[in-house]
Amino acid sequence: MNSAISRSFQLTRPHERALVRVLWMSHRRHFNTAIMIDRLATEFSRRPGRDLRQVARLLAEGTPIVDALEQTPGALDPSVVLFLRLGSETGTYPETLQSLITDNLGMDPTAEFRTSSMETQFVQSAGGFMIASLVISFFMVFIVPTIEKMFADFGISLPAPMVWFIAIGQYFPWLIIPGVVLYLASLLIRPLLISRDAWPFGLEHRMLQAGSQLLDLLAMIVQSKRPVSAGIATLSRVHPIGSIRRRLVQASRSIQQGENEWQALADVNLLSSANQHALQLTDDRWTQAWLLHRSANARSMAANLQSAFMVRSLSLLTLLVLAAIVMLAAVGMFMSIYGLVEAMAHAENIG
Repeated sequence: MNSAISRSFQLTRPHERALVRVLWMSHRRHFNTAIMIDRLATEFSRRPGRDLRQVARLLAEGTPIVDALEQTPGALDPSVVLFLRLGSETGTYPETLQSLITDNLGMDPTAEFRTSSMETQFVQSAGGFMIASLVISFFMVFIVPTIEKMFADFGISLPAPMVWFIAIGQYFPWLIIPGVVLYLASLLIRPLLISRDAWPFGLEHRMLQAGSQLLDLLAMIVQSKRPVSAGIATLSRVHPIGSIRRRLVQASRSIQQGENEWQALADVNLLSSANQHALQLTDDRWTQAWLLHRSANARSMAANLQSAFMVRSLSLLTLLVLAAIVMLAAVGMFMSIYGLVEAMAHAENIG
């Protein structure tokens, strides 16, 4: 199997990479997999260690490897488990493990840094918005009433920037709420915006990379020389994302009624029309696998670019909003102090 097929099934967590290596070594050297994974669990603490021990316990009870991984969501990313499931179904389980190990040895060392940089920028922007909302609320509750009273005592009008700031600040509860919501959203939905391999807190698999991963899985089916229709039927049963699974079921039914496999996938929008026509032009499996893999890479790159654009645009928008509010507050405060000093000087001259 071409190891590049698993390019979109990256293992980013240490315990995941270690687990795949142990699975490969156990299979290759005929070790007791349950004992090997149980020993591996002692190298990790907290959640990873507990997940690995659960996998070892299930294997010791006679549960098949892929089933044990499916019953332990935190052990491996759902997309990798699906990849292994398909390898088991197609009889290419050893090659699937080997491709995961080989592919992750060639991971771009700067990819995780770029992802972390975007994550940090997004979370910092959301946190800055929340803090600024709290500061503005404090300013409106304790500072602005004093300024208004002093201007009323001197019988002068507030400067226009301060009037505008007060008009905005009257809705200060609505400034706090978006800040808190945005910050919490940055912690919960950032895997949807940023190319990660799993949701935090055990939530379902992210959607942005699902399309490209499906194409890689189809390429694996083609290279295994298994009928594409049988592979689609398998995916329609085991795919973790409900919307894709329903479309695969629909495509599988169309294939059973005599429709071409690639046409059936295109009809349910799992394959572009250009890819469908290209795949129908050749019967060579290696060519079809290459076309699917190339399309998966292109779709994955587009999803990553879309994620980066969304994150940076949202961060920039948040920064501009904060800058405008801070500038308005600074100008309003400066003009208010200047107006009070001028009023006091005029009162002394009159006195």
